[in-house]
Amino acid sequence: MGRSKHIPLPLKGKIGDIVFYTRNGQTYARKTPLRKSTAVPKACQSAVNMFTQASVTYRFLPEQLFEVWRKSACNFSMNGRNLFIKMNFHAFPAEGKEPYYELLKFSSGSLPLPLQLQTTDDDSGEFCRLQWDTSTFLPYTSPEDKLWVVELHTDNPLVICMVDDAYALRSDGFCVFPLRYELGKETHLYCFFSSPDNSNFSDCKYFCINKQPLRE
Repeated sequence: MGRSKHIPLPLKGKIGDIVFYTRNGQTYARKTPLRKSTAVPKACQSAVNMFTQASVTYRFLPEQLFEVWRKSACNFSMNGRNLFIKMNFHAFPAEGKEPYYELLKFSSGSLPLPLQLQTTDDDSGEFCRLQWDTSTFLPYTSPEDKLWVVELHTDNPLVICMVDDAYALRSDGFCVFPLRYELGKETHLYCFFSSPDNSNFSDCKYFCINKQPLRE
């Protein structure tokens, strides 16, 4: 800021990037402050798009999954939303199209998944059978560990459903449950296990049922 001693009349206004104003009969001049641009730099636009998609998807999670991420986040000194975004950031393309379904994660934790976890369709095509090995005892697991299944459809990617009929324990070795084909034929399943008290979780295992040809 500068002060003028040679201007007999008070000045007010702007010339170029210099602003003139008068206080107590004295004229002052100062440079206009630089305005910070709110535009996203082009180099950062891809990351912003991916972050936004992950954040939006989090808001559409079923209530049970908010609790899963909240508890999992306790091990990372962050909240459930931030952990979900961190784990799913690369599951969304920079162009803002549908997610990479095989990269989506709906759980995170140290609990081991069972060995040979796999799915098969039944003859009617209306049900899914999930099965796994029970002959091998894995450390840090319990026969009472509980199965969770998340269902998603390509035609409705933001309709994220918990499969409530998929109730089974690790010791059962299998589970049969109906699929919601009214939401679309191509189905994405994400299966994981929790400890009996829901304090610890496994990562999820992805399956695609009735996969459709790539769209051109």
